[in-house]
Amino acid sequence: MSKETGVEWDKRTYNPQDYDDSNDINKALSAAHTCLYGIAHSVIVALGCSPGLGFVHVGHERSFVYDVADLYKAELSIPVAFRTVAKEPDDISSAVRLAMRDAGTIFQS
Repeated sequence: MSKETGVEWDKRTYNPQDYDDSNDINKALSAAHTCLYGIAHSVIVALGCSPGLGFVHVGHERSFVYDVADLYKAELSIPVAFRTVAKEPDDISSAVRLAMRDAGTIFQS
């Protein structure tokens, strides 16, 4: 995605306690993944499953949420984050949330 969008990528570096202590792409990835976690959590609960019953991720109240979200990051949240940062918005988190909302419509049918 870095090559496709021209957004410089070094590595995933972020401080979960301080969102603003990251570069733009890491902020965008955090925002996009958070949106994806919310969607996954909603679906898991709606299906009557336990969000904490993970297979890959364990020991967290949302382990299964992270397991399910990981299945969609490469096709949804990662591209959204890079494409949004490439547009250089003033408010990255807001732009990412809107882009995730719009990207999510491809799953509705």
